[in-house]
Amino acid sequence: MNGQAVRMESISIENFKNIQKGMLDFENRRKKYRASIVGLYGQNGSGKTALIDAIQLLKYSLCGKAIPRKYADCINVEKEFSILKYQFKIKKGEEIFHYKGDAIIIATGAAENMVTFEGWTLPGVIGAGAAQTMMNLHGVKPGNRILMLGSGNVGLVVSFQLKQCGCDVVALVEIVTAYMPQRLPEPEFPFTFPIPL
Repeated sequence: MNGQAVRMESISIENFKNIQKGMLDFENRRKKYRASIVGLYGQNGSGKTALIDAIQLLKYSLCGKAIPRKYADCINVEKEFSILKYQFKIKKGEEIFHYKGDAIIIATGAAENMVTFEGWTLPGVIGAGAAQTMMNLHGVKPGNRILMLGSGNVGLVVSFQLKQCGCDVVALVEIVTAYMPQRLPEPEFPFTFPIPL
């Protein structure tokens, strides 16, 4: 990995399954031993499965995957929300960087606000959210040649994801004239500029 490594240093959990508040530090601070294996032991009900589920949630989030509905039941029955905080150590060559998120937001669902226009119900015409669901959840390429009609950063973000999926994004039409990026990332976007309507 070219001298690069990413390790989870700690995880903090609140109101998740049976854990009201807890923190686990993965860093081995004993100087003589620098083990790479973590053993997880404990009595029934001590939170082992909750920890594994919290790490699985992180994996879904980092991979851009939809979070399965079963995790909605992981919020402690006496609370309205759960808080999961992760801290990472990243080593690049000889340098070590520590990253800790101030807030992690897990949205349990959203509804796309599709703008209606003539022909919007025809086969092959889909919203950005549907395209993302096809790619990220189902592993399906939404199409081959894409004309992206966008508003704000959604058009840019989804166009980038479509290109990563192997689609040919032939143009990006920007609806909001006030949102004109200073520059587009050239390698990812071979077309030159958004076209304001």
